[in-house]
Amino acid sequence: MNLEDIAKLAGVSRSTVSRVINNEPYVKEATRQRVMQIIEKENFQPNPAARALVTRRSGIIGVTIPQTTNVFYGDNSYFPMLLQGFAEAINRRDYAMLLWLAESHEVRDTFARRVLNHRQPDGIVITSVIDDDPLFYELVSQNRPFVMVETPPAYEDRVSYVTVDNVAAAENAVNYLIECVYRRIGTITGQLNIRDGHDRLVGYKNALTRAGLPVDERLIVPGTFSRERGYTGMKQLLKHRPDALFAGGDTIAVGAIDAITEAGLKV
Repeated sequence: MNLEDIAKLAGVSRSTVSRVINNEPYVKEATRQRVMQIIEKENFQPNPAARALVTRRSGIIGVTIPQTTNVFYGDNSYFPMLLQGFAEAINRRDYAMLLWLAESHEVRDTFARRVLNHRQPDGIVITSVIDDDPLFYELVSQNRPFVMVETPPAYEDRVSYVTVDNVAAAENAVNYLIECVYRRIGTITGQLNIRDGHDRLVGYKNALTRAGLPVDERLIVPGTFSRERGYTGMKQLLKHRPDALFAGGDTIAVGAIDAITEAGLKV
């Protein structure tokens, strides 16, 4: 069964069938319904490659995780949950998802080339970038359609992105600790060359300053969004006896709790 067969059964031209399949305008509703009934009755599935040539759309969304695969397969549940959400939204629109995972030995330039050389996706989702990420800047310069899951490192007026106000969110969290009468509030940050990690540190400092509390650099431990760094960072912080902690991410907090418990303290 092909387009010509559908057209013959419906009593229309091949081009009309094509317009119906691609949901194009300028087709009478009665004609559209007649063609769709035959398509459903015959269980017709358009050839994806042929359809892509006509519509110049592949029906594929690319998703990139430009970090090493151990971040995805390790203790960070963020990425599996994120991918599940992507898959649900993509499937509802009858698209397919193409996933790129960086390998542990792969430098970012190589990863960027691997993604950029693949022209099939209609659009790309980027889950995380650092300040000088080549993939981000090449996508911008090539005017490729993409969206980010966090604040972009540049070109905020040109790039589509979905995020939260990390400065305000961090400030609210630290304000809560201050309201609970904690005064020596430490923090273990995420990567500071990632916008979200940087902004959460800004919010932490804002809250202390506005409350008239000192910003003690000994209570600030630069880290990464990982359980391991939460653990080692907390062991470092405990030497300076903080009475509360603002963790830059959930997995950081889990690692910090490991270190606190090991030290015989309670959360």
